[in-house]
Amino acid sequence: MTNLLIVGGTGFFGKSLIKYLYESKIKKKFKKIYLLSRKKKTIKKITIKNIQVNLLTINNLPKIKYIIYLAKLKNSRKDIVAAKNFLKILEKTKSKERINLLYVSSGAVYGEINKKKLINENYLLKNKRIRFSDSKKEDYAFSKIECEKIFLNCKIKNLDVRIARCFTFTGEFLKDKRFAIVEFINSILKKKRIIFKANHEVYRSYMYSDQLSEWLIKILFKKNIKFRVFNVGSDDKIELSKLAKILSLKFGTNLIKKNRIKKKINFYVPSVARYKRVFNFKKKQSSLSAIITTIKKINHAKTN
Repeated sequence: MTNLLIVGGTGFFGKSLIKYLYESKIKKKFKKIYLLSRKKKTIKKITIKNIQVNLLTINNLPKIKYIIYLAKLKNSRKDIVAAKNFLKILEKTKSKERINLLYVSSGAVYGEINKKKLINENYLLKNKRIRFSDSKKEDYAFSKIECEKIFLNCKIKNLDVRIARCFTFTGEFLKDKRFAIVEFINSILKKKRIIFKANHEVYRSYMYSDQLSEWLIKILFKKNIKFRVFNVGSDDKIELSKLAKILSLKFGTNLIKKNRIKKKINFYVPSVARYKRVFNFKKKQSSLSAIITTIKKINHAKTN
């Protein structure tokens, strides 16, 4: 048995991961699970030691073998400082045991995509990155790009760094109303009409949070891994206006959508061929099933 440190953990990814650990047999592999965050979080039947600190000022770490770095601060500058500081403190521990660190990044590092083609991990080697017009999105992407570099280029002995570039997901803990899928699901749960606001083609894919957590753990645990960067998500693309129509018909709600007046394409769907090959993953990934599972889980939670 060994110890796991989760850095961050109070947002969608952290809550989903901790829930997965609670429900799966994987928790038996860990003697202790440490949660490093500014908010207290406790889970029954898992030994979690909460370390409430500021990542910008942390000065010590517990003895651990596995790390999942989920933390996202308010802006790119703070994210970069926090990542550098975390590695400095990790280096001071002078652990002789090999440590696996998984940095949870984002598909946003690839920039704005306007072609209907699955994005693989080598996309930026052949394509120029297009900046996001939204300054908040670009700042978020920039922080992920810089933090990836910081972790991948660190010189700490015995530290094995992996990167998970995560795309779009569903699950009980997804609450951010900036995402269209959250608005769709909320409309269905409240039995209100679904409103699709975009006036151009928007393509997404959705993975359910349990599978997301499973992939993250597998990437973290994999021994003698050839690749350091993996896309994480579903490759089952769907155009959102069509998705809205399918959901409105399935759940008996009305649908309102704008006329398509722009020829613009917004495409954000990963190629996960690398993960499938390395981990021999052959299950079918259905975006619609991931969404329906989320709706059922939320309804079930409300009635219990």
